Amino acid sequence: MRTVLIFAFFGAALLVATGCASLDGRAPTGASDLAGEWRLTDIGGEPLKTFLPVGERAPTMTIEEDGRLSGFTGVNRMSGQLDPAALAEGRFGLGPMITTKMAGPGEAMAVEARFLDLLQKADGANLRGKYLSLTQGGTPTLKFWRE
Repeated sequence: MRTVLIFAFFGAALLVATGCASLDGRAPTGASDLAGEWRLTDIGGEPLKTFLPVGERAPTMTIEEDGRLSGFTGVNRMSGQLDPAALAEGRFGLGPMITTKMAGPGEAMAVEARFLDLLQKADGANLRGKYLSLTQGGTPTLKFWRE
């Protein structure tokens, strides 16, 4: 009986360990892993709704199979390119970005500025199901939902 309990305990521990590992997600290895439309849900570890004024649209980004990136930053539009060499090395990186320069409500402009800053500083990415987390130095900074 004792042997059965020991095997059951270790079996359960193994299931928990492998289940937890799958929750960690994986790093994308190319633009095709990230291709799609993404809507920002969290910024700096906090839900976006904490910062986004009522009635304002959430920032979004669309990533093409070839690594082109475009989207809505909260007030303006952005365009740029993923760094394929960084992705191949398990890192996240962007080339130069361009944005339109329209003005908007102060709170929306603050969200946009923070979003663009964290997007440019992101050096890691993690995919888990329909979620994409961008990180800086291993700390999650931006979280997106695949639409």
